[in-house]
Amino acid sequence: MSIRDVAAKAITDPAFRKELLANPEECLKKHGFELTDKEIEAFRRLKESDFEGITLEELDERLSKSEEAPIVIGVGLW
Repeated sequence: MSIRDVAAKAITDPAFRKELLANPEECLKKHGFELTDKEIEAFRRLKESDFEGITLEELDERLSKSEEAPIVIGVGLW
């Protein structure tokens, strides 16, 4: 599973997002996601407000323009 899968789940599933923001490493392991340390660090820096108003379409568009997958969501992470 990719960073896009994690971000999409966080966008669409508020309970998962809360768990991810509270403890990214534990949440990802629990849900079977395997990300690099750099990708996990990107999620550690996020806040709840970073997910507000982001649609799956916007996520896909931003990921397609990103040279580096960990740059997904949030202030300073796009």
